[in-house]
Amino acid sequence: MIKRTDVAGDWYVWDSVRGIVDGNDPHLSLNSTAAEVTSDDSVDPNATGFAVNENTATHINVTNGTYIYLAIH
Repeated sequence: MIKRTDVAGDWYVWDSVRGIVDGNDPHLSLNSTAAEVTSDDSVDPNATGFAVNENTATHINVTNGTYIYLAIH
């Protein structure tokens, strides 16, 4: 779960049931009435957990942005 805290925006949640893969990752926006979103490639798995994609994740990867996150292994 990732949330940018210095501006208004969504709470983004990814989970292993929906899958986190190289490519588009289904996620939920907890503060939205929308169903799961499947059109973004915001995170990718790696050897230590995950990485936020630099180019596609402008809502959760802004220079000097302030974030809160929760990652459970």
